[in-house]
Amino acid sequence: MRKKCKRPLTFLLALLLFFSLTGASVQAEESTKAGSSDKAQTVVIQEDSTQKEDDVGAAASTEENVQQEIPEISSEVLQQEIPEISSNELQQEESRKGESDKTEGNDALQEKISSENQTGETVNDSDEEKDAQNAAGSITVAIQDDIENTGTLTAQLSGNVSNGITLEWYKHAEGSNTWTRVERHKVTGNSYNISEDGTALNVALDKGARCYYKVQGKDASGQLLSESAALQVSYYNQLENGDFETPAATRSTGYQPYYSNGTPGLIWKTTASDAQIEYVSAATDKYDKNTGKTHARQSLDWHNVEAAASETQFAELNANEPGALYQDVLTTPGAKLYWQLHHRGRGTTAYDSSQTDTMYVLIMSTKLAKQYHVDTQSAVQDVIANVRSNTGKYPGASVATITDDNVKWYRHTGDYDVSENQYLTRFFFVAGETAYDKSGRSDAKAGTVGNHLDHVSFSETLPDPNPDTGHLQITKTIRGLPEDNAADYSLQLKITAPDQKENLVALNQFSRNEDGSYSCTYTETNVAAGTYRIEEILPSGLPDYRVDSTFNGEEATKGTVTVQDQKTATAEIVNTYTYDIVLPPTGIQGTAAPVAAVFVILCGAGTGYLIFFRQRKSLH
Repeated sequence: MRKKCKRPLTFLLALLLFFSLTGASVQAEESTKAGSSDKAQTVVIQEDSTQKEDDVGAAASTEENVQQEIPEISSEVLQQEIPEISSNELQQEESRKGESDKTEGNDALQEKISSENQTGETVNDSDEEKDAQNAAGSITVAIQDDIENTGTLTAQLSGNVSNGITLEWYKHAEGSNTWTRVERHKVTGNSYNISEDGTALNVALDKGARCYYKVQGKDASGQLLSESAALQVSYYNQLENGDFETPAATRSTGYQPYYSNGTPGLIWKTTASDAQIEYVSAATDKYDKNTGKTHARQSLDWHNVEAAASETQFAELNANEPGALYQDVLTTPGAKLYWQLHHRGRGTTAYDSSQTDTMYVLIMSTKLAKQYHVDTQSAVQDVIANVRSNTGKYPGASVATITDDNVKWYRHTGDYDVSENQYLTRFFFVAGETAYDKSGRSDAKAGTVGNHLDHVSFSETLPDPNPDTGHLQITKTIRGLPEDNAADYSLQLKITAPDQKENLVALNQFSRNEDGSYSCTYTETNVAAGTYRIEEILPSGLPDYRVDSTFNGEEATKGTVTVQDQKTATAEIVNTYTYDIVLPPTGIQGTAAPVAAVFVILCGAGTGYLIFFRQRKSLH
């Protein structure tokens, strides 16, 4: 009986062995076929090439030479060695040759397009390119600047526009001539740098301040139809010329030059009706052409200022009349911007702490400023009055009031949250009440003496901390998640201060980095020095992902940092997500389902055979 019992078991083992060997041989056979297929294609190409060379050689040879060099071959041998070629195969070969000839011109054109995109150099239209454009119809594409309203550059197609035309954007930084293609990706939340149809590119989300852009229109096959002229973004992503060092005062301009709106290198604009901006030079190595005095001596004599706050030049807000200096900056909605400035009164006598000048920092949407024509001193004053009274007339506008004497330069800082859909932000530095006007003196026109300004900045970069304080900056970065998950990521941080007070903060504005990761930064400015404990509260786990966390490079989800006087303490928290599903080995995925089905059938057959065998055995 034991001998009989071994038969079904032996049968099952044989089936399993057969299944294993069959699976391995199928993979090996598929791999061999794939390799043989590639090799066969190479052989065909080589045979075509050889055939052409043989044809040339035969045409150059005489019939006698051919007969001498080639031995006589019987018709039976020829029939054995040369396979018969059908008429259909000949037609297919001729069709392939025709297609190859048809695309030779396109290959040359695409090579030039690729060369232009790599080097940024303009390639003149070749005959092939013109032929391709004529074949597709007359298409032109141009870029329209709509940054002020929507933050975008838009592509405008005209001519014989048809379905299937795609748009590709390219950019290069200022000072570079290498064009790179701009890929579409989610930057933050539901915002993309390029619209779904490719017609609009958001410059702020694409970090394109001062960059050059161009757009190409292509047909469904990738053939270039038209290319726009290059356009440079005119806006910066931070305040420029904040030290007022450009233009530089000279012997001919004197220590107190005036510049008009639009002067090269000035960048600043003024609301003054005469469009004049007043600079003051306090340089010790520059001399007045009439008196021979240094600019520093003249600055002290006339402005009660012995030196600039930074470098050698500064500005006076009250020039020929009260005014405001302003700039427009490219901004990203939801971002926090930081500003700083140095202010000093002028007064009637030097180093008098009783004499003070007042100025204002006004920040608002550029679109809103243009809508209400905020380009005169009276219009600026109206915005300030409404914001201070909280009337709501100018949503998103912010005002800070600054008052200082003329004893020294005083540093002031602040921040500003960019509102939704605000891609351009205008900031004004506005002249207010002055000590000179309050003194009652009449030797100068009212409103023309006061409010010195220097070392101004306005950007996403933190300014230096105030004395006896420091900054705490926490950056959370996530890697490995699809952009939809990453852009919508959110979590909480628990921050415990040196006095043991706890603060829960939410991080939910993650933005894309150049390397494809997403980050969100939380900052507390001018906080007390000491040790801060930071702990992240991770969101619920994402299905099929494993997460590894580091705190300042160490494996952890929490840690401590120490804030020192007038320094910035940073905490870098990184979460790396790894897709954690075990996949079958390479080469098996495509055959996993049919092989599994065969395995189930074989197991079922084996089980049925065992039942049948046992029933038969019990009958006996």
